[in-house]
Amino acid sequence: MRFVEGCAILLSMWVLSGDGPGRLESSWATGSDSVRMRDQMDSSRGSEDEDPLDSPVSAAGWCEERRWVMGTQLRVVIVSGCAEIREVMDAVFDEAKRWDALLSNYDPTSSLSQINANAGEFVPIPKDLYQYLERAKNDAEQTDGIFDITIGPLVGAHREGIAGADELADILEDVGIDKLEVRADEHGYYARLARPGMALDPGGDGKGVAVDAMVNKLREAGVTRALIDFGGSTYYGLGTPRAEKGWTIAVSGEDGEILGTVVLKDRALSVSASSHRNLDPVEEGGSKMPAGHILDPRTGSLIVDTRTAVVVSVSGTAAEVLSTVLVVTGKKGLEFGDRFRHTAAAVFEPAKKPASSGEFKRYFDRNADFRF
Repeated sequence: MRFVEGCAILLSMWVLSGDGPGRLESSWATGSDSVRMRDQMDSSRGSEDEDPLDSPVSAAGWCEERRWVMGTQLRVVIVSGCAEIREVMDAVFDEAKRWDALLSNYDPTSSLSQINANAGEFVPIPKDLYQYLERAKNDAEQTDGIFDITIGPLVGAHREGIAGADELADILEDVGIDKLEVRADEHGYYARLARPGMALDPGGDGKGVAVDAMVNKLREAGVTRALIDFGGSTYYGLGTPRAEKGWTIAVSGEDGEILGTVVLKDRALSVSASSHRNLDPVEEGGSKMPAGHILDPRTGSLIVDTRTAVVVSVSGTAAEVLSTVLVVTGKKGLEFGDRFRHTAAAVFEPAKKPASSGEFKRYFDRNADFRF
């Protein structure tokens, strides 16, 4: 077997068999990337023009390419020779970069950043961003407010280490999906954050949205066998590799132990966990708390329970939303899976029996140490 090293910051690793891309291994990573992670990755890799990952790899009738998008590594495998699908591969990565340009809250020129910068006022936005915000509002409603893209002020406070109880109470006044307004008329599309100081953070579903858009591009081009691996935490398996039942992905927990494998055929996978390993802690209330945790938008608190959520869905966006929610709620949130179409999920916690919902067992081959 040959190993392709993934991004060390996101703790990702893929394993390809010598016969082609059918089986992958991924350690956990969450969808909420911190500025610290983004800056480390940007400083370590140089410019995109210098990035050696842009060179495609082809063998045995399949083509693989990796590029940096949304501050992490995006990998696309298409079962075809590289020469035949060069334009398709470029179009797929261009689509991901287009969504990065729309949703980035790091680039001050992005459409989403303009909403944040002008909080309190209506801002004209592209139709795609309007549709994204409409869906995000619906996802917040479907999860009883546990998934909420208005957590920007909370993320900033925890990142700066100023999130004590009194500060959180004040900051929570600037959080809530009900304070995000979107409207459309004959002149265009608009969005407004109700209060100055509010900010959107798409870290919980941005990669899933891009994955769904990329899959649409592949299908429009007539591609029937492909894999998208976004940051080692969000995947989509289109069709199957030749002579395989699906794209087999090994999922590991926070301690690196393999939890089992998931087989994807026209399905997305999202894996989220409650903490990032190997990141410097930040000072908070006299104690050290690791950066990059998932937040509970209802309380403003970081999730400190050790927990891994694995979600399979027809939609990358839905998979990311639900995996984020399950890290917050644990197995109690599995009931939310019924509110998302064709979605199954599981929650893994140390020294506890894993819990699952939907048809998760249909996709998952468990490690012998785990029992559902």
